Amino acid sequence: MVNLLLEMALMSISNIRKGRRTPLMYAISDKQKDIVELLLDRGADVNHETNQKMEGEKVIRLFYQITMFLLFFVSNGFCDQTVFVLFPAQMRNAPNMTGDIIEKLYIGEKLNVIETADKYWLKVETEFHNIGYASTQWVTDDIEVINKKKVELQEQQDNEQKLLREKAERLKREIEEEKKRIEKEEQERINFLKTTYPKWSKNDLNLIIQHQIRIGMDMEQCIQSWGHPDHESKTTTAAGAAIVWCYGKFCNKSLHFKDAKLEMIKE
Repeated sequence: MVNLLLEMALMSISNIRKGRRTPLMYAISDKQKDIVELLLDRGADVNHETNQKMEGEKVIRLFYQITMFLLFFVSNGFCDQTVFVLFPAQMRNAPNMTGDIIEKLYIGEKLNVIETADKYWLKVETEFHNIGYASTQWVTDDIEVINKKKVELQEQQDNEQKLLREKAERLKREIEEEKKRIEKEEQERINFLKTTYPKWSKNDLNLIIQHQIRIGMDMEQCIQSWGHPDHESKTTTAAGAAIVWCYGKFCNKSLHFKDAKLEMIKE
């Protein structure tokens, strides 16, 4: 509509008699940059001279006011349009970031613009008929931008899923390798015990393999089952030598020997 008015007006603008003010002059005097650029693009004469008292000024002034109004209406943004959310955001109950969150907005979600609140905020309605405010930086009316955004997001999600699968597979391999290593070490330990201590009974060997002990075991059997103690104390009396092995910093577990045989277990 603005372009149509300009085309019709510029036919007369180019033929204005000397002395009359042009719409370009009004736009410049009112510092309306958008209208100045629009008029210049349509070929307004920048060299036209004027006389403030010449007739026809009211007609041109009226044209300018209509043009300015229509241009404002068109430049008022997204009014009565459908826009799409560019990235995850939150619709507010006021046109600022301090407003309460009404609803979460998702990429590609459609919003119906009710009005332009100001330069940075739009009053919108969601598909669920919730009304609030969204920043102009969060939305676009170009569906191609949204489609491209969705493709990029899908690629990102695919890459993340791929990395997660690779990480899970790598962790699975590491667990399997660790399991095999432990099984190998345990088998080597069993072979070592059977070869090194052939005189030990099968029952004692099974207990030691499972890191268990029993009353009556000798010290070497206890070492092969529980390992070397963290601390050792020895007491000698007429009844014989008593030895205590402590396991743990605070002697949480202890083995008590008499005459080199396990006599008591404290756990």
